[in-house]
Amino acid sequence: MSATQTRFEIPFQPTTEITEVSLLLSTRRLEALMAISRQRGQTVGQFLRHLIDQALEEQTPAQS
Repeated sequence: MSATQTRFEIPFQPTTEITEVSLLLSTRRLEALMAISRQRGQTVGQFLRHLIDQALEEQTPAQS
């Protein structure tokens, strides 16, 4: 990565590397998150990864 690039300017590519992330949420938010993921037929982890992927794709400039 050059000094003028941010990590979001690099096209997002899935990887097999895994890092654990702790997340502090209010009980209300956690319950809502669990309900939404159940409605979608996903685990909370799958749903969060989906949201993160969407956010990264929105930050990545379109490729020509």
